Amino acid sequence: MKLAYILILLLLCGHINAQRMSIIDALHLNEELDYRGKKPIKIVENNINYSIIKTEIRDRIIKAFDKSGMMTNFEFYSDNDDSFFARVSFVNDTINKIKIAKTTEVKQKKGIHKEMSKYFYDSKSYLTGSIDLEGDSNVIRKTTIVCNEKGHPTELTLFDSKDKFIAQETATYYYNLNKVVRNIELSEQTVINNKDSSKISLKNENLFPSENEIFNNYGDKVKWKGNREFDKDSFYEREYIYDSFGNWTESKIYIVRIQKNGETFKEIKSIISRQITYE
Repeated sequence: MKLAYILILLLLCGHINAQRMSIIDALHLNEELDYRGKKPIKIVENNINYSIIKTEIRDRIIKAFDKSGMMTNFEFYSDNDDSFFARVSFVNDTINKIKIAKTTEVKQKKGIHKEMSKYFYDSKSYLTGSIDLEGDSNVIRKTTIVCNEKGHPTELTLFDSKDKFIAQETATYYYNLNKVVRNIELSEQTVINNKDSSKISLKNENLFPSENEIFNNYGDKVKWKGNREFDKDSFYEREYIYDSFGNWTESKIYIVRIQKNGETFKEIKSIISRQITYE
């Protein structure tokens, strides 16, 4: 259970893809979302997440950044004994602000499971593909990517280690809405009209607020409605505390429930406190 929880958490954090890169992962690969103000060199996050049965799940995340502001590594420590559980490390091109490689290490009973992803770009620094390896050399997946004139991926094709086709994704962009929608084709006979969507820019989503979304003066979302099948009727609120450099140091997320009599009450979902170190 703990391994599954760790992988889900890291997937939500956007720093690890346990299976393969999607077209939306490719879109956001080089988008920095951990700060808006002064560039940090280290962020320590202490998280408390509340489950459906009100159980507290605690974890600690340590993020390190280089002088250019790009993340160099990300470490996850488990809740009970604060022991190391996972690490994601990046090789960066700090001039072009792109990730060249990512190494993921997850602690398992048999030892550390390690995967590596190598990313490839054209002369414009547009992403053209990737190779995923188990360990340092055993190829397990290959991906080719086609981008539009803005550098946004429009087609992603996945192959296995022997170049056999696995799946293809295409993306349609609605720039006036800051929205991208992807479709997935598993084979010539099987097409999934996937309605999975994302903001084109997560960092600047405040410039294109959707219905039921409210942002504060720092550009962070403070009110929104769920957009997944299980929470599409739920409303959320988020409170922030900021430091003098414009980066948030504490965050509380609530789910807003509406009672039968029309009255509302807020239920805490998570609390995150951050200690930020600057050079």
